[in-house]
Amino acid sequence: MTELNDIPLNFRLDHSSLSEIEVIKLWRKVSMSEWKERDTIGDMWLPEKANDELVGKIIEQIEGSYGMQWIIETKEGNVRTPSHKVLQNRLNGIETGKEVKIIYDGEEPPSVKGQHPTKMYRVFEK
Repeated sequence: MTELNDIPLNFRLDHSSLSEIEVIKLWRKVSMSEWKERDTIGDMWLPEKANDELVGKIIEQIEGSYGMQWIIETKEGNVRTPSHKVLQNRLNGIETGKEVKIIYDGEEPPSVKGQHPTKMYRVFEK
């Protein structure tokens, strides 16, 4: 947590008309303005409708927060696959370096009331 003593004196003097809390908030904003928060692995691919597809080369398989994910190199940059069980099962065993085409087929209603629908995928490799 930032404290007033952590802030350079010249910054505090330049903003002496502000309260201590306002100076701290301003310092946090200014000191972070050149930083852009990013995911270290790539953007998450989250298909929204049936027939959305992802085409690219598998460059890595990682353990994500909710299960296995694959990093796919596309023309637009690297993206991570979601940790959906059906997708994990389809991608499992495909070697790094292989080109894949993933097609989202939409959701299948749950077989047990109260559970989430299953996200369905087809995966092709080249």
